[in-house]
Amino acid sequence: MVNLLTLIIVTKNQKMKKIICIKILLMTLGAVAQMSSNVIPKNDFFNIQINDVSFRKLVDANGDLNSLNGLLKKQNLKSDVIIDEKYFHYTYDGFNICYSEDEISSFVITNKNWSITVKDKSVKIGSDWSELGNVTLNNRTDGGKSVVFQYCDGCNNYLAFELDGNGKIKKIYYIEMT
Repeated sequence: MVNLLTLIIVTKNQKMKKIICIKILLMTLGAVAQMSSNVIPKNDFFNIQINDVSFRKLVDANGDLNSLNGLLKKQNLKSDVIIDEKYFHYTYDGFNICYSEDEISSFVITNKNWSITVKDKSVKIGSDWSELGNVTLNNRTDGGKSVVFQYCDGCNNYLAFELDGNGKIKKIYYIEMT
């Protein structure tokens, strides 16, 4: 993983950078078989809150570090920011966010410091999946389970909650697959 991140930094070819970023995402997210989504209205999707900041505001930050630090009320905690003309990757304490050409291409939440609210249901790492309300579970090809939200059936972007064997949320991620 570290070698791939280093490769992104030194690679000059933009198309190759995007391919490497996609490979990193696929390696970290695992495979989802026959994804069954919980479809919510687009407005609700963009009003998803991460530590009381709407997804819409994160999108509108366009990868600007100062805007993100202000929205998240944090300083960038790690120096592995990858900046190229169109690609940005920021690592906060348990929250990684990537922008590609002014769009959020992904984010991953891996610790309890970050809450996420979907349709007035707030959860964090370690919460039971049932706290998300009446939702559909996915069976993943790796044997695990997840809960997926999209604003349209078959959209190229989705928010997923990966579950451990006890039904607790172990990872939260968003991916834009365009």
